[in-house]
Amino acid sequence: MEPLWTGVFKLVFLFYKNLIQKCLRHLFLLAVVCLNTALMHTAVFSQSLHGGFTAFKGGEYKTAFKELLPFAEQGEILAQSYIGTMYYNGMGIAKDIDEAIKWYGRAAEQGHPQAQYYLGWIYDSGKGVTEDDKVAFKWFLLAAEQGYPAAQNNLGVMYFKGEGVAKNELLAHMWYSIAFKNGVEAAEFNLSANFNNLDFEELKLSEEMAKECINKSYKDCL
Repeated sequence: MEPLWTGVFKLVFLFYKNLIQKCLRHLFLLAVVCLNTALMHTAVFSQSLHGGFTAFKGGEYKTAFKELLPFAEQGEILAQSYIGTMYYNGMGIAKDIDEAIKWYGRAAEQGHPQAQYYLGWIYDSGKGVTEDDKVAFKWFLLAAEQGYPAAQNNLGVMYFKGEGVAKNELLAHMWYSIAFKNGVEAAEFNLSANFNNLDFEELKLSEEMAKECINKSYKDCL
């Protein structure tokens, strides 16, 4: 005959076993419900975001602005860049350079290369803001290091002119060469314009630097 405590132990064990099984079933069902809800919200989010981009490409800027602004406010990086563009050009909303810089800045800080390039261009051109070559150089460099060809060409220009950075025709030629290899037509003209400023050894070194920079994915090429 089993001791009394053994029977009690079995009853307690069975009670907790059944309780745990019930909890696990409930947790599983809850997880399924949560997953389905998340998938539904993701689908709606994706469709609405896509609708904003489609409206922009179709020239329906007011609709695009209305659709994309909530996503930009939630931190969606591409939506922030589009909102910046619409504010800068007065597309679907009154032109506002400060708002454009704010939204480009948010996207740029998250690492969006196009937004970084546009910020660089705004500060380089001084259109709507006080021209600031050092700030322009900073943003062009960040975009160039991510492989943005237009920014790579503009870095070459800034090195060539000594704007926002010490003048360096060797580095100018290197960035022109990289930009040209990445399809920037203006870089070919810039290469020609800088050609006579370097001797044969410098030109050779510049091309070697360009190859090394490309191999390093454009990082630490200064």
